[in-house]
Amino acid sequence: MMADFDVSFPDGQYLAHGISLDTALLLADAFHKGTDPQPIIDSIADQEVREVALRITANLVHHSARGKRK
Repeated sequence: MMADFDVSFPDGQYLAHGISLDTALLLADAFHKGTDPQPIIDSIADQEVREVALRITANLVHHSARGKRK
């Protein structure tokens, strides 16, 4: 089961769960822009890491900061 983390920095959540820095930054950018992260997730070669990225992304979908940049 995945622990809850502060969502102020979604890239940190991805990094904390083994997602590479480059991919974490791309996913965080998609989160803030409100764009579809699925192509980024699909590009992750390791199936376990891909599943983790998908779970984190699913948990962030309805967060109030999605689609917003400071």
